[in-house]
Amino acid sequence: LKDMFIDLEPGTDKAPAAQAGYTIPISATAPDVNPDEILAELDSDTRDYLKLLIGDAGRGLEGRGLDLRELLRRFEPTHRDLARVNSAVATRRENLRHLITSLNTLNGELARRGDDLAGLVDSSAAVMREFASEDQNVAAAVGELPGALRQTTDTMTRLERYATILGPTAQNLRPAARALAPANDAVRPLAREAAPLLRDDIRPFVREARPVVRDLRPAARNLSDATPALTRTFAALNHFLNLAAYNPNGREDPGNKDRQEGYLFWAAWVQHMAAQLFSSSDAHGTFRPVTVAAPCATVEQLVKEEPQLEFLTMLTPILTDSQACASG
Repeated sequence: LKDMFIDLEPGTDKAPAAQAGYTIPISATAPDVNPDEILAELDSDTRDYLKLLIGDAGRGLEGRGLDLRELLRRFEPTHRDLARVNSAVATRRENLRHLITSLNTLNGELARRGDDLAGLVDSSAAVMREFASEDQNVAAAVGELPGALRQTTDTMTRLERYATILGPTAQNLRPAARALAPANDAVRPLAREAAPLLRDDIRPFVREARPVVRDLRPAARNLSDATPALTRTFAALNHFLNLAAYNPNGREDPGNKDRQEGYLFWAAWVQHMAAQLFSSSDAHGTFRPVTVAAPCATVEQLVKEEPQLEFLTMLTPILTDSQACASG
């Protein structure tokens, strides 16, 4: 049966694990290659050269098996690195093949869209010409860029301070934000009660009051214009009243020679001296009685125009007395 050996490949991570009693299918196996099969592919001269090479190699390595093993051991890292290089080259070969295929597809698509590609080139040329025509504007924009960057830096610095303040502020506003929902729930009954009042009472009143407000607007404007004059008038009246009540030293010692009394004091003094002006008096006071005479027709005309005078001046007894005013 000659020397038999088995070489097992672990496969990939996607392959399922072999269970107990698993049989490897024939499609996943390959037979070993015998030396005579290799030699049968060579011509006679090559076989002779190979025999000489093997024979001379055997005589050269005779008694130096340990040296050969040590040599192979030292070459193990090199073989490992070469294996990595070969793997990378194989991977790059696959990538290169995909790249060539993609480039072929891209070139074919570009060949079918020659007009679109020409339009793209023309548009790109126009865009480049526009950029070239805006050379001065671009240079000016680049010149203003440092100032804009400085302003941006200053703004970001201020925003940093604002953010530093905003953080605690937002944190402090959280209780108020949480209280908004209960506050809305508490206000909702009032809103339900106030909505009909606003809809049925206040809004109709406002609509009806708008014409009156429009009519009052000229009067209010005139009053606003007259307010400065009224202010000056009342200021003058206030000064007059202050002048009438002015009493700089009247509260001081009565024996003071600088004592001055205000006009109100002298008005009372004039009323006091009026009693001496009129020598006669009666039960109604110190002033002399004044008699006003008028015909009954004049009195009746006066009462007709001002009816309240009949009761205020006690004219009813006179008008109803047949001896005072005989009615014909």
